[in-house]
Amino acid sequence: MATIGRRAAVVDLGFVRLSGTLAWLVWLVVHLWYLVGFENRLLVVIRWQISFFSRGRGARLITAPAVTEVLGRRTDPPDQ
Repeated sequence: MATIGRRAAVVDLGFVRLSGTLAWLVWLVVHLWYLVGFENRLLVVIRWQISFFSRGRGARLITAPAVTEVLGRRTDPPDQ
């Protein structure tokens, strides 16, 4: 089971292979099933819904060159 994107996934359980939205829904149900307790399941569903409808992203990528502070000394990225 793996998610590919918004409403897209692949599921290969040996006896059945699914892809697309149906596989994504199976992935969602299986992951909720293995959470312990109703409260955890409810919180995860609420957070997933907020993230899904707001198109929120969990990770941010830094693409600009960075200047960092290391032990009080500035280090610039090496020139290429």
